[in-house]
Amino acid sequence: MRPRILLSTALLAVTFLLTTALPSTAVTAPPEPLPPQVTNITAYPAGKVLTSTGVQSLYGPFRIINTQRYSCLTDPAGSMTPGQRLILWNCSGGEDQYWFVRTEDGPASRIINDHSSQCIGVEEVRNNGSWLVQRQCSGALDQYWDTPEPKGDRYGAFRNYQSGQYFSLGNVAGRDGVPVVQNYGCACPDQNWYFSY
Repeated sequence: MRPRILLSTALLAVTFLLTTALPSTAVTAPPEPLPPQVTNITAYPAGKVLTSTGVQSLYGPFRIINTQRYSCLTDPAGSMTPGQRLILWNCSGGEDQYWFVRTEDGPASRIINDHSSQCIGVEEVRNNGSWLVQRQCSGALDQYWDTPEPKGDRYGAFRNYQSGQYFSLGNVAGRDGVPVVQNYGCACPDQNWYFSY
């Protein structure tokens, strides 16, 4: 009987050590998603870091200008409608042409319209040539983008985190009203953009 008691005691001791001595493997929660509406963001000077929590920062507002056409990414007529398709338009200085970049704890950022407070997403994320649209900021993967550094006069491509495709004009001629779509990377001039205050 005594050997069994000793074995049971030894097993209890080992179990105790394993459950208390090992470091915690708790998973930290991801950053909270952006609220449906970002309020009072236009009251801050251009280019200032508006908020910073250590993992999230909001930069802007900026215009996002295509280097081939020298026109601005635009929410047409300042639409507040989720799903509104985005276009290229002559830079006029309206709020519908200004955007904030929200960097987060990860490789990608969200891009938020100054007027509508909605995020840029992709209409049909799996489809090459699909329109860029604005939607309520939900944390959906199609709303995340790899962007140039969010400062004035920073050039580069905007790549969708989910599809791997880029802001593009889809080889459509003209300037005003040209659809802004996602397209495969090609080092094409229509895929080069820059931030401007």
